[in-house]
Amino acid sequence: EMQRSLVGSEMCIETGINDIAHHLSTDSIVKNITQIIRKIKKETPSTQLYIQSLLPTNDSFERFKTIVGKTPQIIEINQQLEELAPIEKYTYIDLFPHLTTPGTTVLDPQYTNDGLHLLGDGYLVWKDVLLPYLQ
Repeated sequence: EMQRSLVGSEMCIETGINDIAHHLSTDSIVKNITQIIRKIKKETPSTQLYIQSLLPTNDSFERFKTIVGKTPQIIEINQQLEELAPIEKYTYIDLFPHLTTPGTTVLDPQYTNDGLHLLGDGYLVWKDVLLPYLQ
């Protein structure tokens, strides 16, 4: 059960990359995220939800084999989450293009040292994208 202290608050969610690593389908991942959204909306209807896109990855590091080659799936999930926003009544925040090497769909190496997790500069970009929604 959701904590009642969430009533009237804001919640930011970014989830799904581990499901990709565990070989779940795009439909399953989007369905799971939708179930989370609906549970939050039901338990704490006044909570403002911000669903954030999955982040890009960088296959050149070859560290996380289960996400290598998964960029098309990440993009598809992000597109579906964006399309669901008006239906499920949440704000969609697209972080993906802010963290890629310009002109590509690859996580910029300046923001990672393993192709998946962000370094401090990556989190600063994330913060800069997120803050306007929360002010």
